[in-house]
Amino acid sequence: MKENRILFLGEYTGFAGGIERYAFQSALILRKNGIGVDYCGKFPAREEKLFRTGFDHVLSPEELLSSGTEYALAALHKLPGKPFLAALRARFGEKLVFWAHDHDLYCPRRHYYTPFGRINCRRAYSPFRCFFCSAVTSPKNWKYLGKDTSFLLRELGKHRAVVLSSFMKDNLVRNGFDPSLVRRIPPVIPVPERVSFPAEEEKGPLKILFLGQLIRGKGADLLLDALKRLSVPWHAVIAGDGPDRPMLEERVRKENWTSSVEFPRWLADPSPALAGCTVAVFPSRWQEPFGLSGAEASA
Repeated sequence: MKENRILFLGEYTGFAGGIERYAFQSALILRKNGIGVDYCGKFPAREEKLFRTGFDHVLSPEELLSSGTEYALAALHKLPGKPFLAALRARFGEKLVFWAHDHDLYCPRRHYYTPFGRINCRRAYSPFRCFFCSAVTSPKNWKYLGKDTSFLLRELGKHRAVVLSSFMKDNLVRNGFDPSLVRRIPPVIPVPERVSFPAEEEKGPLKILFLGQLIRGKGADLLLDALKRLSVPWHAVIAGDGPDRPMLEERVRKENWTSSVEFPRWLADPSPALAGCTVAVFPSRWQEPFGLSGAEASA
């Protein structure tokens, strides 16, 4: 690399979701191999202090645009508005790469499944249809409707893009991206040297683990539905945070499962929980761009 330094750009400075954790883990690996890594984020998120330790420098958008630091690559994850995108293009030119890891670019609802019936969508972005779908389903979506999605699709489609899966590449191409400019790079998942599992006679109840944001798309409520059907002793851990947490806890109280279901909130290091469970469950409703927690569980 010419400058031996790269930049990640995201919406949040902290562990808001899987992509921020992946940026953090990638930065640690890159820095260990002698590559400088900076981060630019706009809004604070959980464990911000810990998150900042993964990078050489953490900048605000204003600090970035006034900085003279040279980068070999600037990987943009979260969608900017027109002015910021124009400033980034002027600042980085061909070094700016779109790092696609959610459906926000082509789905104003951000979920990429239908609001009624929750059926996965397979369509390209359409201004009228997508505006209607998003506007009539929830007032929470209205704040996203001011974004000029057509403009962002058109402009970001001119840049190189990086995805973690062929599924996401297909989605970008369906929405007008040049397939020759979209590169699939599988995620780097740390693999433990050795994991010890309990002997068969020591296992006891089935230990079930859910890792993820507690939002409807991740389907933690579907896990509770499935628990009713189990005919063997079990214990469940639902690790994560989100607006569905009160609803899930209330359901657990109504089922008298308070001694059988734990809610440890977000885990900075999920490795011990993964090593201690019998099965990890990911009952997502939405179309996962790449389920990093599933890959970590496999590792």
